[in-house]
Amino acid sequence: MPNQIFTRLLKDKIEHFVSSYLELSRDVFFDPTKKNKIAHPGEFGTYREGLVKEFLQLFIPERLQVGSGFAINATEQVSPQMDIILYDSAVTPKFENSAHQRFFPIESICGVGEVKSVLRTKNDLRDALERLWLVKRMAINVHQRVNQERTKVKIPFSFLFCEEITATPDEVNRWFVEIYAEHDVIKEHWHNVIATINSGLFKYSTMQDISVGSSVIPKNGIAARPVSYGGILNGNFHLPSKENGTHLISFGHDLVIEFANRTGSAPDLISYTDEYK
Repeated sequence: MPNQIFTRLLKDKIEHFVSSYLELSRDVFFDPTKKNKIAHPGEFGTYREGLVKEFLQLFIPERLQVGSGFAINATEQVSPQMDIILYDSAVTPKFENSAHQRFFPIESICGVGEVKSVLRTKNDLRDALERLWLVKRMAINVHQRVNQERTKVKIPFSFLFCEEITATPDEVNRWFVEIYAEHDVIKEHWHNVIATINSGLFKYSTMQDISVGSSVIPKNGIAARPVSYGGILNGNFHLPSKENGTHLISFGHDLVIEFANRTGSAPDLISYTDEYK
């Protein structure tokens, strides 16, 4: 029998999040004179990022913190500015510039996310996914001083969150397979999950061949979250959007499972300095 107290509290949190993301954000920044009806789109985006951060904190352990900024590594790579960075605060030094932009060593990053409004085209999806795979690539390109077995540098979990994707689920699945093929992105660097408010939850497993148009995902690939409701996901999995927020609760469950035992590693700061290049 479900725990009624827990269920009510969780649903209240989900309802508040959805209402704030869809309605309050537009009410606060509404401007009928603008083409897109939104005043200050930058602040509008930042407001929504803040809502997603609050949502994430419902499900991730307290040892992890949620921030925004840039991922860096000791080989002088710098990521695009990321909307969401989940990091282990116990091992993350606070590097920031005079504009209070924060820089996170890749070793201490546990997850990254991008927050968007509405994705309408394949190019929209590509732009969001590219930022995620660029960060994942940084995790395997560490300085030669760093022993990956010792420091346990892990590839961060990655997700895309948006209001909706105007394409069909089949189109979304075809698009991301084609995008990764076009840009030679290995499966370890694919996104883990796409969560939306109005278009549902998109997950996948590559444990068997998946034909999507002319593209095929080979066997023995990397699964985003292969187990759902006690069953193995074979192929693509789409959980439609529901008014009761079931799809968002499923996303939250994925976060709980993913980050329950995940920790960051202390960066080798000597390898980050010019003197030891």
